[in-house]
Amino acid sequence: MLYKALNQKAKQSYLCRTTAKNRPSVNHLTYIMGETTAARIQRALDILKEETQQFSTDYLQKQLQKVKKDCKSLLSIVEELDNSSETTDVLWKLPNQCLVVDIICDRGRTWKKVIDRNPQSMHLIWAGNGQYGDKDAVAKLLAYQRAARELCPHNPAKLVAVFPQGITHEMANALESYSVKVTGGRVTVSDVVRNRLVDVDDFNDDSIDDTDSDQEVDETPHFNLTGEQERVRKMASDKKIFLDSTTMIVYVSDVCNGGADFNFTDRLMAEQASDERKHSAKGQIETAIRGRTLVTCETALQSYKKFMELLGGPKEKRRAQELIERLTVVPDVISNRLGVAGGTAQLKRKARTIFGTADALECITLTANGRFLRAAAALGVHIAAMVHQSRALSELRRLHEEGSSQKNSTEQL
Repeated sequence: MLYKALNQKAKQSYLCRTTAKNRPSVNHLTYIMGETTAARIQRALDILKEETQQFSTDYLQKQLQKVKKDCKSLLSIVEELDNSSETTDVLWKLPNQCLVVDIICDRGRTWKKVIDRNPQSMHLIWAGNGQYGDKDAVAKLLAYQRAARELCPHNPAKLVAVFPQGITHEMANALESYSVKVTGGRVTVSDVVRNRLVDVDDFNDDSIDDTDSDQEVDETPHFNLTGEQERVRKMASDKKIFLDSTTMIVYVSDVCNGGADFNFTDRLMAEQASDERKHSAKGQIETAIRGRTLVTCETALQSYKKFMELLGGPKEKRRAQELIERLTVVPDVISNRLGVAGGTAQLKRKARTIFGTADALECITLTANGRFLRAAAALGVHIAAMVHQSRALSELRRLHEEGSSQKNSTEQL
């Protein structure tokens, strides 16, 4: 029944707009969705039918729900075909990339990506409060936009993001600031989501800054890139990634490198160790940096070195030096967007310099500083970033607690 309905919808929405000359001779749904997907859906339904007499009704209902979930995005794509004209391809995989354009229409001039997800959940992830493995819809769409520009730099396809379940006003504004057209109902962020975002205790990247970070700064935006900066800017976006100091701290932290099993008495460290056992922050970072050039700026590097000198343990410092040797370090440069936003105390100087350099070099920033991203977004500046969970340096704390425990044991003897 589901297969027939999907097949008929595909005929109505797509084939009715094609001429007799260009109509495909193959099965309509197979043409629209791709042979592998269509065959998988049909096979799943056939199996359900065959097993009706062998399994309980509850089991069959669970299996049917899985099939329906698998088909949901496909149904949304078929529905969107009604709003598309001069469609040339559906579910087209970009060459050498793990990206699939849902609908190519207007004779190739428009790419459509259909995202049928809960708008509140999407907003939570986008704002930096998602869990390991959650996909940020904005970052994903920006990847499609970059791919369109790389494929045809002089006349890139226009990207249209379709949200059948709606999208929050903030996310829609962020996408439109990047010239992505957004269709779908606009919704307000729920109180539940707002409360969860307020409770997030992000690592403060300016916690050890010895300057008055809150004072207004009169800086002129500029784009006079040096040779090294220009070389990095011209690199393909999927071949580079910018690390801020929060990411570098997480990467070398003792709790992320085998120390998560220690039983901390400190409440904050105990919570971070427990969370690291469940969701590895370093694992998130390693996945993001694999196969990419690691870029940072001088301000981020100096902040990192200063932090390590003050709070790093022996092994953490050794790992930090090994990481520094892998970095491509460029001079600071603030992008026009963040330079213009410099006249407000909401964006602290050091963090603005770090994120501004990444923005000027057209790099995605890997960071745990979700607070800065939200502050910038509130001012209309939306930064391409991948947010991971924060972790503190923990080796000195662990050594201190181990020493105290041994001393107490000796005194008891």
